[in-house]
Amino acid sequence: MTTTLGHDDVRLTDRANPDAAALLVGALIAASRESVCSVLEHVADNDVEHPGYRRLLRTIRHLTKQGRPHGTVCVADELTRTGQMTPDARRALIDATTAGAEPLALRGYAAAVVADAYRWQYELAGKSLVEAAHSWPEHELVGYLRGLGTTLVAHDRRLGALRGEKA
Repeated sequence: MTTTLGHDDVRLTDRANPDAAALLVGALIAASRESVCSVLEHVADNDVEHPGYRRLLRTIRHLTKQGRPHGTVCVADELTRTGQMTPDARRALIDATTAGAEPLALRGYAAAVVADAYRWQYELAGKSLVEAAHSWPEHELVGYLRGLGTTLVAHDRRLGALRGEKA
């Protein structure tokens, strides 16, 4: 559940019921570099809808790839240093660090985020196929369908890897 604050439409996560993205980012900040790297190989930036959390995810990915610390202060410093500390990013960082995330649940949070994005991708695929069916030339439809299928299969594999399921 979110609450809108004032005129700049910054959204706060409900502290009693934080969303999966807030918990994921909070756990990423608190987890070991090895845990973060093993999980982030299965999480795409666009799996996270909220721009603030997406920015934090990219920053944590960048810091850990470079072998740099990725705690709250380090993430805030990197965002500030690179001019990316937007109001959305600041609010998301506060929400993520106070969400009560458990680093041991990192894979579960990641799976929840990737699963939500997976279902959203299916919804978008269905809508775009309906649109394509009515407006695209017939010779382009099968290729489009194959491309969507390939993307969804790759997403399914990422989700399965996070859940420990066999491919």
